[in-house]
Amino acid sequence: MDKLGCEVGRYGANCTSCMGCSTCDINHGCQCSPHCRTNSCDDSRHCTDGCKKGYWRQTCDTACSSHCIDNTCSPLDGKCTTGCQSGHWGDTCNSTCPPNCNDQTCSRDDGRCSSCKSNWTGDRCDDCDSKHYGPNCSSACSVNCTDNVCNNTGYCTNGCKVGTYGDMCQNQCSTCKANCDRISGQCIGECPTGKFGAYCKEMCDQLCSNGCRKSNGVCNSCDDKKYGDYCNKTCSSQCQSACDQQSGSCECISGWTGTTCNEALTADEFPVVTAVGAGVGGLLFVVVAVVIVVFVVIRKRHKDSKSASSVLYHKSAFDQDESKGYTNLGGITEAIEDPDEEPQIEKPEECVYYNNLSVAKDIPVSDLLNIITTKQAKENEGFLKEFKSLPYGERFPCEVSKSAENMPKNRFKTTFPYDHSRVVLESSKEFNSDYINANYIENMDGKREFIASQGPRVNTVVDHWRMIWQEHVNYIVMLTNLIEGPKVKCHQYWPEAGKEMDVDPFSLTLLEEKVYAYFVVRKMAVRKKKVTGSRTVVQFHYTHWPDHGTPDPLNLVDFLRQFRHKIKPSHQPILIHCSAGIGRTGTFIALDVLSRYGKVKGKVNIIEYVKAMRKDRMTMIQNVDQYVFLYHALYEFFRRSGQFVRKDDFLSEFANLNKAETKKQLSDEFNELTSLKPKYEAKDYKSGKKHQKLNASKSVLPVEKYLVYLTSHIAGRDTYYNAINVSSFTQAEELISAQFPVAGAAIDLVRLLIDEDCSFLVSLNPMSEVKELKDWVNDNIKTIKLDPYEITKHAQTEQSPDIRKTSLKIKGKEDDILGVEILECMSWSSSQTVPTDKSILINFIKQFCLDRRSHPDGRVAVLSKDGAVGCGVFCAVYNAVQQIQQDAEVDMFTIVRQLQVRRPEMISTVEEYELCYDAVHQFLASDSVYANT
Repeated sequence: MDKLGCEVGRYGANCTSCMGCSTCDINHGCQCSPHCRTNSCDDSRHCTDGCKKGYWRQTCDTACSSHCIDNTCSPLDGKCTTGCQSGHWGDTCNSTCPPNCNDQTCSRDDGRCSSCKSNWTGDRCDDCDSKHYGPNCSSACSVNCTDNVCNNTGYCTNGCKVGTYGDMCQNQCSTCKANCDRISGQCIGECPTGKFGAYCKEMCDQLCSNGCRKSNGVCNSCDDKKYGDYCNKTCSSQCQSACDQQSGSCECISGWTGTTCNEALTADEFPVVTAVGAGVGGLLFVVVAVVIVVFVVIRKRHKDSKSASSVLYHKSAFDQDESKGYTNLGGITEAIEDPDEEPQIEKPEECVYYNNLSVAKDIPVSDLLNIITTKQAKENEGFLKEFKSLPYGERFPCEVSKSAENMPKNRFKTTFPYDHSRVVLESSKEFNSDYINANYIENMDGKREFIASQGPRVNTVVDHWRMIWQEHVNYIVMLTNLIEGPKVKCHQYWPEAGKEMDVDPFSLTLLEEKVYAYFVVRKMAVRKKKVTGSRTVVQFHYTHWPDHGTPDPLNLVDFLRQFRHKIKPSHQPILIHCSAGIGRTGTFIALDVLSRYGKVKGKVNIIEYVKAMRKDRMTMIQNVDQYVFLYHALYEFFRRSGQFVRKDDFLSEFANLNKAETKKQLSDEFNELTSLKPKYEAKDYKSGKKHQKLNASKSVLPVEKYLVYLTSHIAGRDTYYNAINVSSFTQAEELISAQFPVAGAAIDLVRLLIDEDCSFLVSLNPMSEVKELKDWVNDNIKTIKLDPYEITKHAQTEQSPDIRKTSLKIKGKEDDILGVEILECMSWSSSQTVPTDKSILINFIKQFCLDRRSHPDGRVAVLSKDGAVGCGVFCAVYNAVQQIQQDAEVDMFTIVRQLQVRRPEMISTVEEYELCYDAVHQFLASDSVYANT
């Protein structure tokens, strides 16, 4: 019989299987590797007697690293057993020693250099030493650096030697008498005699007899025959002696009168001098002389701080206090159109600027919590010291802002834009002023990414829009309300819905306005006369920054995330403003810049960036509370955040919650949320612990900060009910999450509904299961009396087998009537954490949404057995539905996290978290009108 051969993987006359051997010879079967020590192997080609030198693995097919000494390695794992050749490290010697190690020698274990080449330092010799910089560390620090020390960019970290300034101390101070400012080069202290100006380059007028003032060149004193700011006016020749050097007034010689003795007396005006007359005249002369002397002395004392009560004041009124580095404007007031918008005096944090020229170290984002804990010890001692070390107040010239024509445009008397970084408006025939109180602010890369501005005043609205148009601003962030308390904070510069606003030469139209719990987004069309087409400007208005203090860090972080998510990349500056344009504005810009930088680099340098902002605009981040808040907000940002999922993606990604991959994702998210829950202390539950008998569960107590206090007075009752404020996605504190009343406390629930003007009571469980409330929904009982209140039932309907609706009227102590709609979930027992039929929840929420549209006013009380189980899921899904309707996307992680900040016991099982996703998916998948948004 002819031999036709074997199938692949078989060999020999009988076509025996090679048993998975990778190399199967048709005649001999498995072929051993040529690197087997004895050319002997099993059916899997595993060498039975080991490998020849230089090879490893069971099949001896892999060569040892060429960097192993003597080409020897372990046959089991390939590790070099005799060490590495010079210049290499690691178990297999395949890692190269850093290039700047001396003799290319480094540790076999971790690659650390034993020593570095010249100019290099660090474990791996990858940093320049303190005296060199540049990509190859070949450039020496400037000889003008103190101690010749600089960082890797050449910046002199220990400051400059006397007489030099600049980042690298490369510039020579001008003709300063002492030293100059490290950053600007402006002279510190007085100028040499005969010179003036910030840089002491200007020459005093030659008529000055004793030099001049540094700030404005006004002469310190004049020769006897001269007077005036610049000694350029000549005293009258009719002066009996030297004239006053400011006013030119003097005592006149005989026959002359007037302040400056320029009016000749007529013959009739000469006095008749008799003995008595001479005596009276002599006395009168003495009195007049004394008055003049007193007048001159007082005038001289007050010249530098005189009040300019009119807008028509002279520029020399603004003399600078050189020792403090800021302008003292005294009691200057402006005559302006709106009496409610008087320029206000800010009350900045009292700071002592230590003038520390050293550069602070970067903070790894992973260390932020430890840093915060350390700095807030001993009543924020660390934060206070750090904040006071920042340069504060006016540090650079602001001359343009202080001119007579520009002062009325400033909202505050001590907040001005620096000349070097101010936004200069383009002048035209219509507008001859180039001034607005705004500065460009640089980001971490030195790019002018922002404009920080004061809130417009009634007389600066047109300038505000000139700036927006000129700078091609697409996005505005507003951080103040128009009025806070008794103060006007900002003039409204946008139109109302359906109305056009004319700000000549601009025409503004509101295209869209979306209201969220803590902010409003307005989209506007802007047109300019004689210019074709329009531009779109979107304003993000954060509405919940308190008048005193700081907002909730997580809320502002969410606002920032929403802002960055909704805008498109742009090369145009983003306009940020509050009222003064320094406190809240500086805090938000720092949060935005540092959060983005830290996300990429894994580190932040808060103090150095605040310093950088204050080079562009004075006093950015105005007080220590805002500074501390920035740390906390950054910490919240760098903790895990959710993601925005478009509704179409949500439908596809979460179609099958039983899928192992999806279950793991939700389980991981839930565990992450659990780790992010705030750790409250006993003092945070003070009221709940005090009133334990009024709590349905000892483990679910209201956090003091979010507790709803009862305000109505009932004899024998306290102000406590286990209820907290909760925000919906579109309305701050729209909801109240509360427990069912314990025995005898039904009256407190009535007080809660009345005090908070609740129009809805949502019960996640049948109220018939609650002893204190079962009569409220018993159709056979029409009236319930809870002295002094009376509850009357008006209607009850079964919306479906799962939903019941009851209409109540509650009569108050003063015969006031409150209408309340009760919506009960009839198929979700209070003994269940989640309902048996999960579709019950979304159907219940759909019904509530329909009813809420008909009755949008008033608050909503959401009740369950303890105010947590059931309430958390309802609030989360309701907020998610609102987010879908408003933005066609959802971020369930963030929604749940915000709820757990207020009541950590909400959604405390993974089943509840899965239910939230399941309910939202059902909502999107249904044929409901809501899905067609």
